Amino acid sequence: MTPGTTPGYTNLMTRSLAIPVLLLAATPAAARPLPAPLTYAKPTAAGVLVQLGDPAEEAKVADPAIVAAFRAVRDKYAKSGLYRESGELVWELHAPYAPIDNVFAAADGVHLARLEGDWWIERDYPSDTNRLQAAEEAKQLAAPAVGFYANGKLVRTHPARDLLTNPSDLKHSPRFVLWAAGAVLKEDGRFVVLTQDATRTTFDAAGNVVARDRVGLNNPLLTKVLVASGTFAVLILGVWAWFAFGRKTA
Repeated sequence: MTPGTTPGYTNLMTRSLAIPVLLLAATPAAARPLPAPLTYAKPTAAGVLVQLGDPAEEAKVADPAIVAAFRAVRDKYAKSGLYRESGELVWELHAPYAPIDNVFAAADGVHLARLEGDWWIERDYPSDTNRLQAAEEAKQLAAPAVGFYANGKLVRTHPARDLLTNPSDLKHSPRFVLWAAGAVLKEDGRFVVLTQDATRTTFDAAGNVVARDRVGLNNPLLTKVLVASGTFAVLILGVWAWFAFGRKTA
């Protein structure tokens, strides 16, 4: 499973089909409405991954060029799924909508990994004070958070609660638990998911968990590293002090 695009494969037309969603995503949060399910065509090493959005939401976009780009994707691709450059459908994606940066297609043309759920709608609006009711929080953490697909069909999911170390560290938006911090599909086929409580979970191509650890300041090894670094610094300082002052007084 390899992210990215094959050099020379992605032509100007294909790239332009992904531009509307990327432009809208780049707009400052304070200057745009909540994200909506908008059509996109994402170039991948296996072909073009298409996700059809909500026509009613697309019609609300003020820029006519972006609206025309949405229409161009719909005219070329009739269904959500993976397509060859020629426009031939490889497989239809049987899944709810997910935004362009939550979907990762494999280079083998078979597998797909996604961050699931609707939390992305309010991901730019975390609250320092708002907390969902305990029952609602538990419901969302029990829902599928990561999905693995083969030929467009879901084969395995993992709930958010299985990806977290400290759910209490998560911020909430008015309607969602904001658990996700990002994901990457590596060249060796592993799918790595980061959560907002600084937990990193690594999956193999089949969706099996192969590793889970803490990152950044929450890494349990950090204390040992800091102690070792401090001890080493003291030793270096002691050696320097001996050479600078001890030898002069000897």
